[in-house]
Amino acid sequence: MRPRRASLRRIALRVSAVLGLGSALGCDDAPRSANGATVSVSAAGGASAPTASGGTSERAGAPGAAHGEGAGQVDAALAAPPGSASASAARTTAPHPTSLPDPLSPGRPFQVTQRSFEPLPSGWRDAPPAKELQYMRSVEERGGVLPCEASDPGFGLHDPFVHVRPMGQLLLPRRLTLGPEGELDLVVHFHGQRPAGKEVRRTGEELALLGVSLGIGAAYGPPFRDGRLFAELLEGALKVATRKAARPVKLRRLALVGWSRGFEAIGEILAQPDSMRLGAEIDAVILIDSFHGSRDLTARAARLEPFVAFARRAVRGERFMFVSYSSIPTSSYASTTETTRWLIDALGGEPVRARRLDPLGLELIEFWSQGALHTRGYAGNGKLDHCAHFGALPMALSAVAARWKG
Repeated sequence: MRPRRASLRRIALRVSAVLGLGSALGCDDAPRSANGATVSVSAAGGASAPTASGGTSERAGAPGAAHGEGAGQVDAALAAPPGSASASAARTTAPHPTSLPDPLSPGRPFQVTQRSFEPLPSGWRDAPPAKELQYMRSVEERGGVLPCEASDPGFGLHDPFVHVRPMGQLLLPRRLTLGPEGELDLVVHFHGQRPAGKEVRRTGEELALLGVSLGIGAAYGPPFRDGRLFAELLEGALKVATRKAARPVKLRRLALVGWSRGFEAIGEILAQPDSMRLGAEIDAVILIDSFHGSRDLTARAARLEPFVAFARRAVRGERFMFVSYSSIPTSSYASTTETTRWLIDALGGEPVRARRLDPLGLELIEFWSQGALHTRGYAGNGKLDHCAHFGALPMALSAVAARWKG
């Protein structure tokens, strides 16, 4: 494992600096949000979330979230660790906040404990999902929500899906907003366009969505390897958009989204030149419980290099990337937990243990944000938990919509 450049102790020192303890701990840099705005944490645990202008807006306290039976198991996983004589000076001298702001959702801070500010145990990068996080909350515990069949918000700002040859489904906003030269920004989702369409409409944003589904268990890598199928789908989407706009339409930016095996198609597309995508620029990548790799680290690094390169650009703010992962264990290949932690480590980071109840019954256990790269880890090891990751999609897509408007 490569040396850490951004430890949890550094996070503790940053928070301590905001609390007025920086001189005692040798730290004077305040934490910052993904857009570079200073994020302050009050002594009472309340967070000042970054505003669009780069300032801060005060938020009092940390709102509690209703949790079902599974929440107690997450609480246990986040409980204070066994006493240790090697406790850091930050833990013994500085009162830690009870919440930290989420740069993607300033109004919904992460709930944290003392353990959140301690280094993860050695071997954290390659550790499988913790057994205490491998459970599945029932529909009742999710407030009656069935994640695989979430409620339909209606078409709202969008027209119904339109078929695009050979297997695409295009969802266009009723008011199609184009650039001065007819430029269209497009979200392309691989595997599960029906639930993806619900979450796009739930954002309230006028996003255009091209959904591509090959069927349960289908491999997404080979069909998109030479670029011709993806180009055909994009051309079909442009024809539909051109008819609707009654003027020539061309692609500008793409956001590639994958659920489950959908990431395989994205990996192939990332490795291709812009000319294979009709000149469109890939500006965002969103992986919802959809990032797996080989058990062989050399093979993993080779296959996932396009994702790592894109993630580095996201850290610099040049691109946007969001990765969510479950606690579903795997045997013959690396789980989404192991693969995402491997990516975080490759970027010099370390996830922060936290807690929050997210849509569709998702129970957050850890996060990491740097620049415009955001990872969110969740408890749960069942089918409902896998489907529930669609609940994280509106948060990520809203960030992309704001980015494109800016």
